[in-house]
Amino acid sequence: MRNTLGPNARLEVSIAWGADLSANPATWTWTEITGDVFGQSKISITVGRSDEAATSQPASCSFTVDNRAGGYSLGGQSSNWPNVRRGTPLRVRVDPDGGGLQVRFQGEVVGFTPTFDSTGIDARVQVTASGTLRRLQQGKPGSISPFRNATLADAATVAYWPCEE
Repeated sequence: MRNTLGPNARLEVSIAWGADLSANPATWTWTEITGDVFGQSKISITVGRSDEAATSQPASCSFTVDNRAGGYSLGGQSSNWPNVRRGTPLRVRVDPDGGGLQVRFQGEVVGFTPTFDSTGIDARVQVTASGTLRRLQQGKPGSISPFRNATLADAATVAYWPCEE
C-alpha cells in the first residue's frame, strides 16, 4: 500500500541517541533528523504480514540521510559518536491533516550503511530499522523437557500429545 502525504501534512523522523534501552521509552530524548532525510529518498515502512496465512514479519523502515557533516559516521569525528550503532531507537511520525502527530513506525536501527551519490561527492547513509519482533525472533528456541525427549526417542511410541506448550 502506498501512502502519499497531502500539502498540509507534516513528517517527523526522530532518533534517540544514547537511549537506555532498559529504561521507560517515555524517558528517552528524541532528536529530530527530518532535515537530514533526502527529499528524493522515500521512507519505506512495512508492517504485519502479507496475507492471513503468512507468519508475521517484523516491521521495517528504511531511508537515506545526508552525511556530508559526518553525523551518521562510525568514528570519533561524528557528532553522535559513540551512539551511531545498532539498537538505537528510531521513530517516524506523521500528521496527515493537522490533527496531531501519529507514530507510523517505532523500532531499533539495524544498520547505518554508508553510500555515495553517482559523483562520489555527496556522502549518504542508508538507515535501516526493524520493529521489536525482530529482536524477539532471535536466539534459540526453548529447551525440550527430558520426558518429551525420552518419549520421542522411544521407537515404540505411536502417538504423543505433550501438552507442554
